[in-house]
Amino acid sequence: MCAKDTAIFNESVEKDPVWSTDRIYPSYGRLFQVSRAARRAGLEHARRTPEQINTGLAKFDWAFNRFTEAGGIFIDEPLDDRILHKPTNDRVLRRTLRQLKKTSHDGMRSQLRQHVRPIALDLARKAGSYASLAETLKYHMQLRKITDVELANQVGLHINTLRGWINYEILPTTAQNLQRLVALERALQVAPGTLMLLVNGPRTRDKIQAGLPSFDTLTEALQHFIELRGWTAKGLAQAAGVRFTTLLTWLQKDCRPRRDDTVAHLARVEQVLELPKGTLLHYTDGVYRYMTATYSDFGLTKHVWAIVRSHLPDDFDARSRPEQEEIVTWCLDNIWRIPRDEDDDGGDRSPYRCKFDRGNGTPDVRDGAFLAPAGLQREYDALIEFKTSYPAPIGKKRGVAWRDGTISARTTAFEVFFGALRQVAPDMPGDMMSFLNAADEAQVRKVIEFIVARRGMPTTTIIAVLNALIALFNPDDGFVVQHREVFSDRFPGMPKEDDLTRFCQQTVESLYVEHGAWMDKITAGRSSFRAVDVILRDDHPLDAYHMIVEHIDARTPPRAVQELEWARCQRRSMLIHLLEVLPLRRKDLASLILLDEDAAPPSFASLTRRNHGVVYFKNGKWRFRQPKTVFKNHGSPATSDIDVALVNWRDLYDRIDRYVEARKVLLGDGPDHGQFIVKDNSQSNSKSEEPLDADELSNLFLDAIRKFGVYNPYTGAGAIRGLGIHRIQSVRHVVATHLAKVVEYDAAAARLFDSVQQIITTYADYTAEEKFEDADAGYSEAFDDPVEPRRRKRKRAN
Repeated sequence: MCAKDTAIFNESVEKDPVWSTDRIYPSYGRLFQVSRAARRAGLEHARRTPEQINTGLAKFDWAFNRFTEAGGIFIDEPLDDRILHKPTNDRVLRRTLRQLKKTSHDGMRSQLRQHVRPIALDLARKAGSYASLAETLKYHMQLRKITDVELANQVGLHINTLRGWINYEILPTTAQNLQRLVALERALQVAPGTLMLLVNGPRTRDKIQAGLPSFDTLTEALQHFIELRGWTAKGLAQAAGVRFTTLLTWLQKDCRPRRDDTVAHLARVEQVLELPKGTLLHYTDGVYRYMTATYSDFGLTKHVWAIVRSHLPDDFDARSRPEQEEIVTWCLDNIWRIPRDEDDDGGDRSPYRCKFDRGNGTPDVRDGAFLAPAGLQREYDALIEFKTSYPAPIGKKRGVAWRDGTISARTTAFEVFFGALRQVAPDMPGDMMSFLNAADEAQVRKVIEFIVARRGMPTTTIIAVLNALIALFNPDDGFVVQHREVFSDRFPGMPKEDDLTRFCQQTVESLYVEHGAWMDKITAGRSSFRAVDVILRDDHPLDAYHMIVEHIDARTPPRAVQELEWARCQRRSMLIHLLEVLPLRRKDLASLILLDEDAAPPSFASLTRRNHGVVYFKNGKWRFRQPKTVFKNHGSPATSDIDVALVNWRDLYDRIDRYVEARKVLLGDGPDHGQFIVKDNSQSNSKSEEPLDADELSNLFLDAIRKFGVYNPYTGAGAIRGLGIHRIQSVRHVVATHLAKVVEYDAAAARLFDSVQQIITTYADYTAEEKFEDADAGYSEAFDDPVEPRRRKRKRAN
């Protein structure tokens, strides 16, 4: 590029911020620039002044000197200066570029193919890059005299994955393997981006393989290709075997297909439109893998397979059947299940529950599950009304009204009980199902035996079911003893009111017998810390856990390239980082409200009525404000009305500022319910009219841990080896254990808004062996030969 053109381009960078990206991933940022330059130079020339045309041509000229569209070869600047020295090549290239202002976009592509392809292939040979990733890897490995085993060990890549790229011409598609390509480029000492632009990564398929313009949405891509190929929507749907309404949805609404069957339909549309493999499929959620294996091959449900599949290596199909089963088993044990017991192998996961109508939509009744009979549903509705009405019904005794979390937990316990009851007593008529079935000791014992046999071990589900039934029959303020009218209509043989209390007392005693018999068996070998045990054994658990956030940051694409994925990554890192500083329970975190800048925080009385806390910015600090009544343990003296400043640990404030911008991207045109953590309204099933609830927040957290926390030896993804799948509650364990080790138990209790005794018995996993080793620090003051402690605790100021 001449000095004049360089000056024009530099000036255009200052005027157009999209060209001055601060952070450019290998090839992605530059490829984005090429795409924008090509579209502006080729498609918008008719609306430009001569000066603007020259500026656009200068942009495209600058980008084209680094990326040859026909060959798909990226050339860095030093290599560019050495290769583009022949006057003939330079004249042909510049003549082609100067003709762009006279042609349409289609004409531009044809001229590029005709005039530039020989130059591109010549440049490729001189740069040591070939038409495929396999040939390029073989050439550079031979040039550097390095074997595939040595190269795989050097970059931390599984040897079978590398051999799949070399021998079977498998192209990497996962984000983690694309990152491995960057390491391969450094190891082989090739120009940055040389390997990256030879794969079917995001925003490269259409530019490299088809020579077509890139699009931001599936809708734009489909509309362009249908018009280009001369199809009608109805004709294309018939030819591809896709429902016409499905195709119309893709054409009229910006959506991202996710289900396996929908993605398969999109693949058929690709074939009918004669597009390169993957041109449309990279608009699906996640990275679609071309696998012949299906969920039925491994005896899994579609829901489980959808999660497992996204964690399989790219060369999964090329591996032997035993290797495939080994990988799937590992994913089930480490990606799907939450490890709590050393003997838990997952057991039978087929649905069997009795589903109640909870008033939030039609229950999800899959094969094996069933709807609660009408009589049982009426009993359930009466129970919920009794437990949630405010104030308590006149003439009836009741404790604190149930909140959403309690309703969900108790309902789940009842669904398990009656679902198991149907399994052990299949001949029982539906109208005979009632809460009174819990008074039959034999039926209760059979239900427990079914739960044990299904999972292959005793689980806490048994205790949850028994606790729910015991509360139901409480002779003092239980539901049964105070609602004889509910049951007498269905069962004329109900005990009289004088005998009902005795009946409930006997039922509770028999349930307590079962409860005591199973408690010791369930707690033996079971630990809520098992999934994060590798973190808790560290000297500074919170620092070790923060590696997950750093891993997310390292895999976050630039905003200018993939804005939506950038926003999602900001939400993931924000969620975990906030939990490290403010370890709230999931319900409190889901209902947390973000106040507008400079907005005055509501009073505690107002927040009490709304039943949530707020995060707001004041005097240069982010603050958290929540009334005592919102906390789950609000009856404890450890809680009170809280208004505290958040510590700026690991640049938390900068992360909040970035997330506030990402939050706008996630909301899009959808409504803003004010929550700090928001939904991704770009997904068609997000239900943007409803705020994010605790279950959805928990799923967001699990998704982040699966993708970025748990180390996968088959793909190289994940930050921490040995970490298991865990929920938000486990972050409280990590924070409590860290503060107990590094500071003291009082600090852990203060951070979790709980009592010291609760921290010792429930949260902090500070073992006797670790305390013994930390006590070595005391010997440094008592003896001449000091003992170096593992860590030094910060003493609390007087």
